[in-house]
Amino acid sequence: MVFLLSISEKFGRRGLTASPEGTSAKRGTIGSPDGERDDRAARRESERRARSLMDRAAASGAAGAGSNPAGRVFNIRPNILGRRSMRKQMVTISVIGGSSISSKVEDLAESVGQMIAELGCVLVCGGLGGAMEAAAKGAKKAGGMTIGILPGKDKRDANPYIDISLPTSIGYARNTIVACSADIVVALPGSFGTNSEICYGLVYGRPVIDLGNWNIDGMIDVKNVAEAEEKIKKMIKKLQNA
Repeated sequence: MVFLLSISEKFGRRGLTASPEGTSAKRGTIGSPDGERDDRAARRESERRARSLMDRAAASGAAGAGSNPAGRVFNIRPNILGRRSMRKQMVTISVIGGSSISSKVEDLAESVGQMIAELGCVLVCGGLGGAMEAAAKGAKKAGGMTIGILPGKDKRDANPYIDISLPTSIGYARNTIVACSADIVVALPGSFGTNSEICYGLVYGRPVIDLGNWNIDGMIDVKNVAEAEEKIKKMIKKLQNA
């Protein structure tokens, strides 16, 4: 009883005021007419500021569009605050392949990574060794950015060519993230894990380029890196115009 009385006295001093008709809410508190008007005014001001920021971002993107390298950005237009706006994002390309590879596949992966960086795109991979490391190495040689989606929980598991390590702690289930986070997937020779990433990519509607002789329905067959590059350039243009 003493506890309840102390709580009542506390709120009586801080949150409520007495009126001739009894106890009533303070001016501007939640639930009062004045409080509701204040809330509506605050929301309108927040929306006005957000629209102003989006207009400035759109104008800035339009002004700098001519200076961006091929594949650097594409425009997506989410419905925010009831209007369509533009937001610039870099194109992401996931390179998938085996963790145990031959020197021939290693050279192939490095060439693919270099090509991706030269197109101005971000390379995404599983972050570990084999084809993942070789592709990231090639991207870094060309000054590109690399992201590693790690199966474990420690960033130190990433290969030395990864710029951004993203531990997931979900094991092979991280393969779905590798596939889903990409705008385009390039599949090199590999095993069951790579096969699962191919299938996830196709399920999610991502274009999956076949550089590993997988011969799976829905994949885009190419004979070499040069042909893959031409396909990717066309895909980037479609993304830019989406």
